[in-house]
Amino acid sequence: MLTAHDITMLLLALGALLAVARAFGEIARRLGQPSIVGEIAAGVLLGPTILARVAPGVSAALFPASGNVHLSLQALTSLSITLFMLVAGMEVDLKMVWKRRNAALAIGLGGAIPAMLAGVALATLAPAWIGMGEHAQPAAFALFLATALGLSGLAVIAKMLMDMQISRTEIGATILASAVVIDVLGCLLFAVVLALSHTPGADPSAHGSLNVWQTMLAAGIFVVGILTLGRAALNRAIPWVQAHTAWPGGVLGLALVGCVLCAAFTEWAGVHAIVGAFMFGMALGDSKHLRHSTRQTLEQFISFIFAPLFFASIGLKVNVIANFEPLLVVLVFGLSCFGKVIGCGI
Repeated sequence: MLTAHDITMLLLALGALLAVARAFGEIARRLGQPSIVGEIAAGVLLGPTILARVAPGVSAALFPASGNVHLSLQALTSLSITLFMLVAGMEVDLKMVWKRRNAALAIGLGGAIPAMLAGVALATLAPAWIGMGEHAQPAAFALFLATALGLSGLAVIAKMLMDMQISRTEIGATILASAVVIDVLGCLLFAVVLALSHTPGADPSAHGSLNVWQTMLAAGIFVVGILTLGRAALNRAIPWVQAHTAWPGGVLGLALVGCVLCAAFTEWAGVHAIVGAFMFGMALGDSKHLRHSTRQTLEQFISFIFAPLFFASIGLKVNVIANFEPLLVVLVFGLSCFGKVIGCGI
């Protein structure tokens, strides 16, 4: 249970995080960069890299490593990225994605596979140097590193395309669709990693509710269902909601309820919650009955409030000074980028 002190510190932490993230986001925009660059930098400033070194007492009070405030911040940032992916999905033009489906699939797989092969090679040739623990299983570790290098970062890509105002263009739709392909594949591979690294006596709930094949089946059914039956149902429901409920509260409520339910399903199925939120956003945004003003209300509030909270929280988890090993960082970064650039280019 949250005490009065916990609530006070939580509100102070949220206020500080949002204020610095918004300020740094605006500075990044003025420098010609996407605002996400400034938002992540804000988290680095407030996290263990800088604030914890300069004012450890303040850092521990605002952003503790455990306890009620820590858990509450985690819950709010999880909600933030879920809502942001709803908005990101609404930015996707489904007709354009379908038109570019072959290119998106080829680019997604083409960018992921070379980077993943590089990860397997690195984990095989230098496991101890790259950080494999004594009790880790080599196959699971190699697949983990391969997946980490192959992932695209759907949320980051969506935010950058929205900041650059090209998410609804043909190239933007192709990039987003490619990122969805890679991230769904990555989630399935992580399910395999968890299965390989499972040890007797461990908590089964930590490895998800479904096995790998069940996860693949559930993910496939969900994607097909939400983009066909779900999209048709939303197209029928929105006019009824707009006619019988207060505007824009009725449609906003429908959007948020559908978003969190879809996110909950994909999280339960072993695919990240953001995939469910993103796919629901695609189905919702495709409706011709969704008013432009309602779309703008959702996009502006979530993009300028919830999204900065999440992206700043990324920086809170990183200690760049303590964990920065130049050669290792440059090698992993280089392999990932080189593999993606070559693969997507081909």
